[in-house]
Amino acid sequence: MSKINIVLTESISALSKRMNIQTGLLHSIDDSRAKEMLRALHHHGVAMPYDEVLQLCIANNWPEKHAVQFAKLAQRVSDGKRVRVKLPIGWGADTVNKIIASHL
Repeated sequence: MSKINIVLTESISALSKRMNIQTGLLHSIDDSRAKEMLRALHHHGVAMPYDEVLQLCIANNWPEKHAVQFAKLAQRVSDGKRVRVKLPIGWGADTVNKIIASHL
């Protein structure tokens, strides 16, 4: 597994532990964490292919409908499209930076 895949895998795992995966991105804080994390991954050049993101979410016990929604969001960010973070909390960038630093 490449470093980039490890970063994506660990990032989705960290997000899955911090949010209510049963409700997906419905809660504004969970939505903000997810978007911040995806933006940070994109900033660091981490590929986020739809199929891989979907599989990682399902592997982290996300309900399929929420995994699909998140994978679509990841694809949107990966394509360079804008996403609005309603409640910026800095969690995503900090988390991705720590994960990347641990693999240097």
